Amino acid sequence: MSAIESEHLLHIEEIRQLKAWYCIGVDSKDWQLYRSVFADDARLGGGLPGGAYSGPVGPEQWVAGVAEAVGTTKTLHTLHASVVEITGPDLARGLWQYTQRGWGRTGGYYLERYVRRDGGWKITSMQIVPVFANDGADASECAPGSFEQVATLWPTLIEAWRAGR
Repeated sequence: MSAIESEHLLHIEEIRQLKAWYCIGVDSKDWQLYRSVFADDARLGGGLPGGAYSGPVGPEQWVAGVAEAVGTTKTLHTLHASVVEITGPDLARGLWQYTQRGWGRTGGYYLERYVRRDGGWKITSMQIVPVFANDGADASECAPGSFEQVATLWPTLIEAWRAGR
């Protein structure tokens, strides 16, 4: 393995830990920690309950909106498969699968971009693409027949990913 490949793996792990702190910050209601994962010039959007902030907004408005939406509700954000790619000396992008429980059940994807400044990685853009959402009205995580609806999102996700190359 080359030195560049080794360095990329270290950066990818740093970004994965950054995303874990994102989840820990929101689930623990530590809004200072949650805010710290975003670059000051970040643009964020999509996925807030009630369709708020379909995007993009800055990190201060985003964090305040999430804090208001979550309130004191217990939440659990779980990250699943991820693809993280270093795209430049201090730039990267990621695609993450997630599920969330708290204000209903949701699941989908985060499409993100990152920048490394002052030796640390920060999220510079984030688009949440929900694949399913349940407001708690029924016990199922996905409505019957929803796979067909979800499948229509794949070309959009794939194109968004390819557009960054």
